[in-house]
Amino acid sequence: NYLRPDGKRVHTVRDVIAEVNPENGRVVDEWRLADILDPYRDNVLKVLDQGAVCLNIDASKAGQTLSEEDIKALDKSEKFGDIVGTGAGRNWAHVNSVDYDPEDDSIIISSRHQSAMIKIGRDKKVKWILGSP
Repeated sequence: NYLRPDGKRVHTVRDVIAEVNPENGRVVDEWRLADILDPYRDNVLKVLDQGAVCLNIDASKAGQTLSEEDIKALDKSEKFGDIVGTGAGRNWAHVNSVDYDPEDDSIIISSRHQSAMIKIGRDKKVKWILGSP
């Protein structure tokens, strides 16, 4: 239930990290990556094989990639969900793992579609990014 800057209300996809109280299952904190990172960073999205595993695309797209024009057209469309694209409501981050660092009360995430490891503090500020700019 995320309100994008363009006014569209969407469900986010693999881009919210929730900290849950293990005793009662309630959410204690959350990291909304679309508010912390740039959900329109698309350089990795342009090289992903659209027939690859985890993209929910049919095998007939194997070997095909998205162009700048494809990504811009998709951003104007009303297609949301677990599809590769930019902006909240599409699979722009694809977080695969999260680890907590008690040394400085931060998390480290692995983002497949940003091809990076990212450390984010409790203050929701990026501490570092390990990956190509």
